[in-house]
Amino acid sequence: MISIPSEIVDHILGDTDLDDKPSFASCSLVCSSWRPFAQTRLFKSIQHDIAEQRLDQFLAFLLSAPHIAGAVNALRLWYAAYLEYGEDEIQAVDDPNRNLSPDLLMNVVAALPALSELRINRVALLGWPRDAPPPTAPTKLANLFLSSITYKPLSSPDTLPFDILSLFDVDELYLADNRGDFVEGDLQRSDALVLPYFTPAVVRKVKVYCSDCFLRCNLDYGGLDTKQLRAALLCPTNIDELAFAGLLLQQWGSGLVELEFSVCSVVLNVGPSVEPGLWSLCSLAPCRRLESLQLDWTSSGMLGYGWQPDIGYSHAYGAVLADAPRTLRRLVFTLPGIVKVDDGFGGTMRAMAPLVQQAIARFPQLETVTIGVRSGLEITQCVDVMRELLPDAVMEGGVFRFVQQWPW
Repeated sequence: MISIPSEIVDHILGDTDLDDKPSFASCSLVCSSWRPFAQTRLFKSIQHDIAEQRLDQFLAFLLSAPHIAGAVNALRLWYAAYLEYGEDEIQAVDDPNRNLSPDLLMNVVAALPALSELRINRVALLGWPRDAPPPTAPTKLANLFLSSITYKPLSSPDTLPFDILSLFDVDELYLADNRGDFVEGDLQRSDALVLPYFTPAVVRKVKVYCSDCFLRCNLDYGGLDTKQLRAALLCPTNIDELAFAGLLLQQWGSGLVELEFSVCSVVLNVGPSVEPGLWSLCSLAPCRRLESLQLDWTSSGMLGYGWQPDIGYSHAYGAVLADAPRTLRRLVFTLPGIVKVDDGFGGTMRAMAPLVQQAIARFPQLETVTIGVRSGLEITQCVDVMRELLPDAVMEGGVFRFVQQWPW
């Protein structure tokens, strides 16, 4: 029987789509020499529904199959029932099968030596059991995603509240719509899990959509390590979340070098009459080292058409920029909602042109001012419109530019 060199087998399987799990499963049965190459890809990314199989049973499987556990790079733990429920509805689901015990979670993580990405969503995270030993060191991850989680640290007298972020050392953290099942102030009045290591939670880049109970908990227990945190994305949707984003910037500002900030949801929810002073709730003044700032309009609807542009997004951009530090080197405005270069585009650029000029005049270290648009727009047409609005010195100075950023 002809034996195919292992390097060739690895190369063949390496060209197969990682989502094609049936093919990898079939290849793992061809012969014993193919099995490790196929299984490495077959189990590279796995999902586990905690309602379908209890997490302790999943852990037992991983411990009994180290060859599989060692192949897992990405794990998603989630509650798949009630998929038709929206974000608000899933938070109210009271199903014991939705409960996730954090000590069991960390045992699963410890059983996966190659794990670099962990996603947890739609579960109910309980408090730390009083009789369970805490981790002795944070677990290093490249990516941690926590979304649509109900945090219930005080649901039992036998559990303690804890800061889930302090259990990990993360390159990139994603938080979206996690809500706490407790009254603000309860955690400060309660005993909390004491970890044997006493360092702030390490996160190098954080993305926050809406408000987040885990960040509020983290602030109560010491916050993030600002010496490690370099980049953040904030996407508040209302005035309360805008104020919370401002609190985060006060805590993180000394370390941030890159910031992406979405203004559209606040403007759309509050309305075009939003007061300029509202944006002072989220001042950029604490970000004394900031070099890169991206101001996003992430909604494709109501992009100022039908409004006076200087009352909508451009007004918000200007208000946020008002107290930005003079250390800025890169400034980006994104406008993905514009679908064609027409009169509406011209009105938008008439609102943006003063912002571009003010930025170039105000930030002495500025290297680029970019307006990001959809890929369907012709950049040359965009430039022609802006030539009518900006001085030649700005257009030819090499600082201002358009960039296509979105395929849709």
